[in-house]
This record gives sequence, C-alpha cells and structure tokens, in this order.
Amino acid sequence: MSKKPSQEKQSFTKWSYFGAALTRLLDAREMTGRELARKSGLIESKISRLKIGEQRYLSRHDLLMITKCFSEWPEEQAKLVAAHLMDECSGPGSELVRITIHDGPKKMLMAKISSRVNEAIETILGQVVKDPAKEKFVIELASMFGKGKES
Repeated sequence: MSKKPSQEKQSFTKWSYFGAALTRLLDAREMTGRELARKSGLIESKISRLKIGEQRYLSRHDLLMITKCFSEWPEEQAKLVAAHLMDECSGPGSELVRITIHDGPKKMLMAKISSRVNEAIETILGQVVKDPAKEKFVIELASMFGKGKES
C-alpha cells in the first residue's frame, strides 16, 4: 500500500550561496561557528542555520556583524556580501543579473610585479593566516621597510 502524498516526508536540499561562502571562509580561517558567534555577537544557532542554508534571510545588521569579524580580509568580506546578494536575487529576469567583485588596489599592484614575487607574496599570505609566529615575523620585516607596526 502506498503512502498518501500528505504522509510522505518532503525532502529537499537547503542551500544558500551565503552559507556556502561562510562555510568556506570559516574552514579557510580554521574558525568554528561558535567562535564566529562569539566575535559577531550573534547566537551560535543562527550561525549554524546560515551555514547549512536553513535560514536564508539575513538582516543588514547581522551581515555587518559577520563581515566585521573578517575585517582583515576585505576580499573575503566582499565574497560574503556577494553571496548574500546572490541569495537575494530571484524572480523573473534574475538569471540575467551578474554580481561580481572588482579587483581592488592590491590586485592592481600585484599585476605590476613579477610572477615570482607575486607567488612569494601569496605563499607568505597563506602561511601568515595559519601561524602567529610567521605573522609576527612578516610584521617585523615590514617595519624594516618603514611599514607595519607591532600589535
């Protein structure tokens, strides 16, 4: 005997661009949802619902609180904002809308230097995020060139 449609459990995948972007960013920064909740002032369950796409509505205030936690990485902030906008973009004609992130001053500068220096900088940036000792070393090195200061 088959089940009536009202008895069948509906199953569908909940997904959001913002949730995917937030999950990637947290993984890349080795940060937990609990840590983000603490830093942002939002409750952990809301962060969890946003990550898994269960909650797609995101207020301007909550978006601001989350992006502020990544203030050291403007490109990452831009990716979160773009993902949020992509979630908001729906309805007739929405397939014609494109949301892009423009290259900032850093990208323009990187285009002017050699590929070897560019690769070296990207390697350093990848390591600095993971290791506070390397971050301190890079800050000290920058201070030798007249930039950066100890914090």
